[in-house]
Amino acid sequence: MKLTKLKLKNINSFREEVEIDFENPPLSDASLVAITGPTGAGKTTLLDAICVALYSKTPRLNSTGTQNPRHLISQGEKEGFVEVHFIADNTRYITEWSAQRKSSPSGQLINADNGQLITDRLSNQGKSLGSSENSVSEEITSILGLDFDAFKRSIMLAQGEFAAFLKAKNEERRIILEAAADVDIYEALKLALNEQVNEVETAYRQAEANIDAIPDVSPEQLAEAKAELGKLQAESEKLSVEEQSIQENKDKETERKEAYEKLQDSEKRKKELDVIQEEINDKKIELEQSERANQLSTEKLLYDTAKSDRERVSQDLKQAEKELSDAELQVGIHQAESKSKNEEYLKVEEENNNKISIYNSAILDVKQAENQFEQVRVRTTSRDSLNNQIDTLTKKLSEHETCRGELEKKISETQTYLEENPLPSDRNQRLNRATAILVEINALQEQKQGKIHDQSEYSSQISELEKTVEKLTQRRKELQSEGQKTTELHQEIQGKYNTLLNAGTPEEWQSRRENARKAQPIAQQYEFTKQQLDEGKEKFTDLNAEIKKLDVEIDKIKQEIEDITSQYESDKAEVEKLESEKQSALLSDPVNQLRHQLEDGKPCRVCGATHHPYAGQVERESEDLIDIQKRLDKAESVAKKALKKKQDLEQQHTRELQNKSNTSESIEECQQEINSFTTEMKDLLEKWQDLYDSTDVSSQMVDERIDEIDKAIDSLEATREKKTELSNSLTLISQKLDTCESDYSRENDALEQTKQDLKDATSDIEDIKEDISNIEQRFWDTMPNDFHGTTPDEAKQQFEDRIETVGLREQELTSNNADLDVLNTNIKNDQQSLEGENTRLFELNKEIQKYQNQGDRLIGVVKEKTGGLETEQAINSAIKKFEEEIEKKQVVRDEAETQLQKSRNLLTEKETTHRICNEKMEESNDSYEEAMKTYQNKLAEVGFTSSEEHEKALREETQIQELRDTIEEHETEIQQLNSDIDKLQSIFEQNPYDSKKLTEIEEQDAQIKTKIQKTTEKLGSQNQIIKNLKDTLKKREEVSEELSIAKKEFDRWKQLQEIIPQNHLRDFALDIMFKQVSRIANAYLTDLTSERYQLKVENIGRLSVIDRWNANEERPVETLSGGESFLTSLALALALSELSKGRSQLNSLFLDEGFGTLDAETLDVAVAALETLRSQGRKIYLISHIQALTNRLPVKINVRKRGNSSSIEIR
Repeated sequence: MKLTKLKLKNINSFREEVEIDFENPPLSDASLVAITGPTGAGKTTLLDAICVALYSKTPRLNSTGTQNPRHLISQGEKEGFVEVHFIADNTRYITEWSAQRKSSPSGQLINADNGQLITDRLSNQGKSLGSSENSVSEEITSILGLDFDAFKRSIMLAQGEFAAFLKAKNEERRIILEAAADVDIYEALKLALNEQVNEVETAYRQAEANIDAIPDVSPEQLAEAKAELGKLQAESEKLSVEEQSIQENKDKETERKEAYEKLQDSEKRKKELDVIQEEINDKKIELEQSERANQLSTEKLLYDTAKSDRERVSQDLKQAEKELSDAELQVGIHQAESKSKNEEYLKVEEENNNKISIYNSAILDVKQAENQFEQVRVRTTSRDSLNNQIDTLTKKLSEHETCRGELEKKISETQTYLEENPLPSDRNQRLNRATAILVEINALQEQKQGKIHDQSEYSSQISELEKTVEKLTQRRKELQSEGQKTTELHQEIQGKYNTLLNAGTPEEWQSRRENARKAQPIAQQYEFTKQQLDEGKEKFTDLNAEIKKLDVEIDKIKQEIEDITSQYESDKAEVEKLESEKQSALLSDPVNQLRHQLEDGKPCRVCGATHHPYAGQVERESEDLIDIQKRLDKAESVAKKALKKKQDLEQQHTRELQNKSNTSESIEECQQEINSFTTEMKDLLEKWQDLYDSTDVSSQMVDERIDEIDKAIDSLEATREKKTELSNSLTLISQKLDTCESDYSRENDALEQTKQDLKDATSDIEDIKEDISNIEQRFWDTMPNDFHGTTPDEAKQQFEDRIETVGLREQELTSNNADLDVLNTNIKNDQQSLEGENTRLFELNKEIQKYQNQGDRLIGVVKEKTGGLETEQAINSAIKKFEEEIEKKQVVRDEAETQLQKSRNLLTEKETTHRICNEKMEESNDSYEEAMKTYQNKLAEVGFTSSEEHEKALREETQIQELRDTIEEHETEIQQLNSDIDKLQSIFEQNPYDSKKLTEIEEQDAQIKTKIQKTTEKLGSQNQIIKNLKDTLKKREEVSEELSIAKKEFDRWKQLQEIIPQNHLRDFALDIMFKQVSRIANAYLTDLTSERYQLKVENIGRLSVIDRWNANEERPVETLSGGESFLTSLALALALSELSKGRSQLNSLFLDEGFGTLDAETLDVAVAALETLRSQGRKIYLISHIQALTNRLPVKINVRKRGNSSSIEIR
């Protein structure tokens, strides 16, 4: 990652917008850059701005409430923003963060190479556009390969974290290393192992419980049950033979009873048929008459048709006579109207053409007036610009004079401050010594606070442990009670589950649901297809109507094209004629022709001169030429309009033809869709009937069935899960009781150990207090007397601020004196410029008045010609209205002529219709006479005296067939009954029918069936016993095998858990990582200390330094001086940064403070060592207020604070 630019505004003390471009000199040329400024000026704010733009949080503001990054906004401001530009993997990115004080922050990440928005979602406090979209911080983590914690450790070492690793205790050092090396996986591995052991142990215990729940059966029990089954089967076979004999006798007697009842029914039915014989004879007579009448059906149909045609043609003739009279009247009316409209058109055309000629001459006067007014506008613009320049100069002069007064005041105040706040000459040396001593005091204070914290923690732990022991005792009682309640609830749930199974097993319900789910898409598709079919039919109707409308429109456009073509040819001939007249007029005016040909630098064809002062002047053209030009312009305009209209009509004609073609294609497609939908509906109905007998296809009905089935399945599943859950709960309660006993023993041992730790921490606190008192005395001996009477931190800060402020005031005094000299020179120059501009303003006002008067005169002439109009647009609008009025009158005249022609065409059409109707009337009368004659002759032939008698005898074919069927059925039934009676009477001649015999046989049958049922029940019960025995034997074998597998799996995981206890695996990995950090740190430490010091690592808790210049003496890190501690901390910090960077190529590193304990020589060594990082392509930004350090770095970003606002100066 490489930072390229930083922008911010209204962030802490930076109220104005600040921009730092790291790619421009001098920042781009330096490998070490100092970020300097007094305490509170805003140095660390620059780092906070980078963090909040990338990760929406800072090291100090990373939560909500009072820790919300929104609190970065400057006091009193409503909103603020930060923008960071950076390069990663050869791609440029821009990330933005902005916030308002009363709303959530917002941000976005942009690919600067292509301008694409990657995301504008913030995590936690920001808005969210969707659960599938990453936040800005998530995208940054993906691009850099660094989360926020890794970013702090590898790129930005903030205040308080620089020497954290070196000074940390064992556990704290382990936590830092875990975060840097990302070895949390080992803790996750331990947790996952424990969960797996619990899971396989639960499975093992469940397998034991399962086998205990199965009854113990033997193969001997199964053999005895099979023998008993054989006896029952033999008895059942004997009863079946006896039952079969009784059943045969019962069937024979039942047949005799049915035959006797049939004989009685047949004799009764024959008597009924004899009663209706007379009615059947009448139907035979009716059948004979209707058959004769139907022989005349053809002649009757021809007669009725001819009569109906004559009546219809008579009505058509009357209608045609009426329409012919109306058409003749309409022709007369339209002829008179056409003549009137033509006279109106000729009158308006003459009047308006005269007005148009006058208005065209007025347009030329308007253009001349506009030229004069344009000169006025040009000079007015110049005058306004000149006035603005004069105002600007006046304002600038006033501002310079004000600034001069303010500078003189500031110079006086600065001199007074420096006189009132003197400082000793060795002020920087004293500050360095005080800073070093203060670091020692703060280190001891931190140790003391750590011990006090440990003391408090131990006390809290003792209290918590005592409470825990008491809770564990109470917990054991609760678990015993809970186990009893769970057992009772399990028995209740088992009963409920058995009841639900009686209504249907899960497999039966699943089968029903499967059928319903198969039917559901079929019903939905059927309903959807039916809807599409209806829509397709409606669309088909609309498209046919559209075709008819397009045919009418195409015929209309063809006629309009023919009319406009004729008009255009006429207009074109008029233009050619006027152009010929214009050329003739121009040839008669040679002077103007010659002046048109003159060009500067070329000799005149008459006098030979090369200078032509009058070339631009043209003599007034003759009135004939002007008139010809006007008529030519008008004719060309009319011709262009006609041509444009012709082209438009041709394009419209083409579009309409294409629309018709498209519509025809749509009709074909629509017809295909209708056929497809019809076929699809038929196929879907067949699929539906494969599942259900009904033809009523309904998705709602299927949904209701699915809901009913789902409820039943859910009830079964919920009850089964509850039953399983209670079984697991019983097992878990037993395990918890065992765990409770183990926890009690462990917590009691921890209580005794914590009491001993509390005693040791109290002793250490007293020793540290004595060391702090001795070092504070050294600090006050170093500080000047003016800063005594406060805390060491406040005194050191006041001394440091005083040094910084005095230095800034001295620089400010020199800068203000130079600025004062520049202001005096500027004031003199401004006064001279103001005098010259006022002179130019007076000359411009005179020219403006001259052109304004000439323009007003020309406008007055125009108003006289046009009756008050004064603009070219208004005159052209009036001319256009005249032309439109002529066109309207012409259109009205043309419409009247068209209407007259339509009336004449209609008259011709009505005359033709009347003639055709007369001819049809004559034909209808002839056809009627002939049909009537044929019908009357045929009536006599078949024996009817009149048409009324014939119509009375007529019957429909279905009625005739009914008569035939009735007669035939009657005769057939009589014959069948006679045959059946003879056959049935022969059955009972030798053996008469006895009604009591069948009852006796049925009683015997009922008794044998009862015996069979009892034997069958015994067989079923015995089969179920055998099945249960077999299932139980098989289940015990299966569960025994499951128990063996579960025990092996449990033993395997339990053995692994015993091999990796507590944190041994994590500590082993951390020791390896710690040694890797030490190797990287030693490489840096070699450069930082010229190969003097080397880190020695035995394990994560033991860290020491070897001094090679002092006979390889080994020293604990606690004995290092302030400078030595800094160099060692810097090496470790860089090593952790290297370890944390992951896959990222890091080009920037920020170090926030940490240099206060170094003397001048050590500072030189540290700066030189940091310069060596140039070869790695990394830029180092050092944030410090130590002047001795910043003076050693040639490039600085100086943060300056004035009042409540800060600014940036790069030098």
